[in-house]
Amino acid sequence: MRKLLFLLTICCVQLPLMAQDVMEQINQVKLEGGHLTAQYSHESVDTAFLMGKKDILHQLNMKGLGLFKLDEIESKVKHLDMHRGNQYRVFSYLKLSDISRKANSHQQEEKLVIVPKFDAKEESSTTTHVANNAHKTNEVRNVQQPTEDLPTQIARDIMNKRDHLAALNALNAKKNMGQIIDCGPFSKSTNIDEVYIAIFDRNSAAPLAVLSPTVNGKRTNLITKSEDSLSNYHGCRAIWFKF
Repeated sequence: MRKLLFLLTICCVQLPLMAQDVMEQINQVKLEGGHLTAQYSHESVDTAFLMGKKDILHQLNMKGLGLFKLDEIESKVKHLDMHRGNQYRVFSYLKLSDISRKANSHQQEEKLVIVPKFDAKEESSTTTHVANNAHKTNEVRNVQQPTEDLPTQIARDIMNKRDHLAALNALNAKKNMGQIIDCGPFSKSTNIDEVYIAIFDRNSAAPLAVLSPTVNGKRTNLITKSEDSLSNYHGCRAIWFKF
């Protein structure tokens, strides 16, 4: 009996020490910097690992280093885990210096714009003649094309779909690519204020709007860039997604 109590005491002492050691390693990673990190708790440690890797993949794809797939980075993602109660708490991290910029990394495109010649009648005055010659000179300028952020790009993609099912399929594809973290029907969403909402016509299921998460009690329509609200779409279909 004494031996059993001794073993139980040793186990009770070792578990907190192990948890403390893991927390020290986590803090060291955070202090070192230069990492993408994610933290999840789940009854299955493998599920928590997967959730962490998908979260880091999404963060990486937002960095502008290129569009990566899960199998390209999962060997580089490391995990620290602790068992608490009936769940595993997993801290996942990826060192950015282990990732090389891909050829498909997003770059702002530049194009040449040629200003047409100024078509005017020649004047006898020398001053006017010089001015007209200046207008006739072709001007070549480097113009940077404006780029949209990822939420707006996805919103426009949704608006080009024929119905809510096609939009949901597209969102699931983006989830698999790591461009969004998750998506689903409005009825199955939690923390509705923290997610993007795509609105669809009740009858035709055609897209009507895509709304941002709630900020200071208000949402923004990603298409019109104006303030909007779920209350403007009573009776409509909806799906959610989040970054």
